[in-house]
Amino acid sequence: MIYAFIGTDRQEAHAKAEALVAKLHQKKPDAEIFHLEQEQWNSDNALRFSASQGLFEKKFIVVIKDVFARAETLEVFFDHADALKESESIFIIVDGELSAAHIKKLEKVAEKVQTIEESKSDQKKAPQQENNIFALTDALGAGNTLRAWNLYNE
Repeated sequence: MIYAFIGTDRQEAHAKAEALVAKLHQKKPDAEIFHLEQEQWNSDNALRFSASQGLFEKKFIVVIKDVFARAETLEVFFDHADALKESESIFIIVDGELSAAHIKKLEKVAEKVQTIEESKSDQKKAPQQENNIFALTDALGAGNTLRAWNLYNE
């Protein structure tokens, strides 16, 4: 079974994936959870997680991050997508933007594909926040408690 959380809002995608992992782990507390980065995703791991099972629980919960970022890992995923889909294990994909063709391909094999996009206001806020990393400490240092409190609440 495959679930995918993709899109430009990476924080929200990760949060939704972790919420799903927590929910699945609550249902099956003996299931083993694996987190794989794109460098760890290869044909051997795809076969290992799709065909094997845990000691006490048949299912694995495998979270794979940024698998579509490189052509090699993308190819490995789609080569083994049918085996992953039919597996007793649960695969959760967290990734950035995908082309329409890849989304269509993913929708054919995945149980659920959720696209999470940043809103325009979030995109405008992000660069401003990146430039003012120490805004809270600057406000505290200047003795501006109202600004410090507002920045803390943000």
